[in-house]
Amino acid sequence: MSPAPARPAGSLTVVIGTRRTALVVAVLALAALATGCGYFESDEAHLAPRRPLLPPTSESLSAPAPLTPTIEPQPPATGAAPADSGGTAPQPDTAEQEPGEGDETTDGEPAPGEGDETTDGEPAPGEGDENGTGESQRLQIVVIGELLHSHTAFTQGLEIFDGRLYESTGAPADRASSLRELARDTGDVLRLQEITEDIFAEGLTFVDGAIFQLTWQDGVALVWDPSDFSEIDRFSYEGQGWGLCFNGRVLVMSDGSDELHFRDPVSFERVGNPVPVTMNGEELPSLNELECVGELVWANVWQTDLLVQIDPVTGRVLAHADASDLGRPRPDDANAVLNGIAWDPDTETFLITGKDWPAMYEIYFEAAGAPNEDPRRLNP
Repeated sequence: MSPAPARPAGSLTVVIGTRRTALVVAVLALAALATGCGYFESDEAHLAPRRPLLPPTSESLSAPAPLTPTIEPQPPATGAAPADSGGTAPQPDTAEQEPGEGDETTDGEPAPGEGDETTDGEPAPGEGDENGTGESQRLQIVVIGELLHSHTAFTQGLEIFDGRLYESTGAPADRASSLRELARDTGDVLRLQEITEDIFAEGLTFVDGAIFQLTWQDGVALVWDPSDFSEIDRFSYEGQGWGLCFNGRVLVMSDGSDELHFRDPVSFERVGNPVPVTMNGEELPSLNELECVGELVWANVWQTDLLVQIDPVTGRVLAHADASDLGRPRPDDANAVLNGIAWDPDTETFLITGKDWPAMYEIYFEAAGAPNEDPRRLNP
């Protein structure tokens, strides 16, 4: 998408010969000023929606505190550790896509600085944070469990709702897209709904007890009844669909670019302005599967092992983790990349997996380098 021409800057010199000419000029000037009052401004970039489309508190959603994923775990009474699809022309969610600029962000670590971490585990605001240039906190992944995962499930979305685990799969080669329910404790497929239409399914989320499932280039969002996997509605939209999550007030959507988009959960119409996402001051393209946790958004970055935690108001990446440190086997296939992240509020852990991976992993995040003697921790 190319930007619209900017309005002329500087003073406007006009020769006024009559009162009528003066009146016309005054009207035009007022009209030019009024264009800046619209909710959508085509020629002016915004870092966030005018009205933050976020819950006022995480408690209002019965969700974990938004900073929980980044703090050092403190085992609760139950014994569970707290946790914690670019650019102007998004490319296919397949192997043909070239890795986007910024894909190598996992190779380096942000230089530690004074005040990098506050006492509650959130990266502290640093110099330049107002412009989205504060450095991202580096996290490490702690694996506490492995579950089965179908090696023919081309994962596009993963979601836990009301204690049940759901998955959306795409349709590479001769496979059909699908909607699945998986056993939360084992990963076994409990129900499978193949989608007979010739569409490529993408991310999914829950809105008021219904499943919303995106499609990649087909311009349709499917709405399912989770009780019997029957289609109960559908919405049309323009552009590509990659990841989707719901924070209780608004749908957050990715399209493979470096932007987060916002949609009304009732009409599926766009609301607000897209928010560009930056990591250490640089654009972060190829945002893929999304997961809303409290007021923050977690995302996979396509064709990388990067998981990022995003402030959707500023677009700044607050924290990141490199899943290549898992050291777990995965298919020798360029398509079989990390994709799928689901927050479990009951255990305060995440489930993550990848396309055609034979396993899912139950994990939480902690500050990089922190000592960990959790007895449930699996050997890397």
